[in-house]
Amino acid sequence: MAKEKVAGLMSTEIGLNTNKAAESLSQLKSAVKDSTNEWKQMESQLKSSGDVLGASEAKYKGLSQSVEAQKDVLQKLRQEQSEVNRSTEAGEATYQKYASQITQAESKLASLNAQTEKAQKYYDYQKSGLAELNDEIKRSNDLTNARVKRLEAEGKTEEANKAQIDGLSSVQSKYTKILEIQKNELEKLGASGDKNSKAYKLQELRVEQTGAKIAEATNKIKAL
Repeated sequence: MAKEKVAGLMSTEIGLNTNKAAESLSQLKSAVKDSTNEWKQMESQLKSSGDVLGASEAKYKGLSQSVEAQKDVLQKLRQEQSEVNRSTEAGEATYQKYASQITQAESKLASLNAQTEKAQKYYDYQKSGLAELNDEIKRSNDLTNARVKRLEAEGKTEEANKAQIDGLSSVQSKYTKILEIQKNELEKLGASGDKNSKAYKLQELRVEQTGAKIAEATNKIKAL
């Protein structure tokens, strides 16, 4: 009878501790969810207003906060698991339940870290001015092509050539700005890391590709 009473008390204690832990974990998980909802809402509002840079910043910084909140969840799970008494069946079952939740939390943290890294790269790209310059190049090319086609259709060959030269000159100027930004980034990578790294070699390739586009525009202007 005494053994049954002790066993009953132990079972009740485990239940109470588990409930308290669940309540605490629920709050921490809610913090992750709230953080995610907040940055998604902010990103959507900024995108709607045309603020692409602000939207990318909101996503990157919001994801960073979500990562920290998820780390808290994982830490709490590990802490609660370490305090479980595994000497009883109920305790062992609780321990294994935590193990499963820890695996899920680790997987979610890895996913959030990957999303944050990607968001940071996009934010850096927007912040550098490269995104805006590339958009301007596309708009300039589209406008030039439409203008040249119209002038050629009207039989104004000389004016069409001039329009094409003006368009190429504008694009060449923008590519020169892009090249300057890319070279600065290459210098930063070279100063802070290994020049044989993947990031450095990729940036080196971008510099060469942009240089080739500038040379191509120059040759077309000369030909015209």
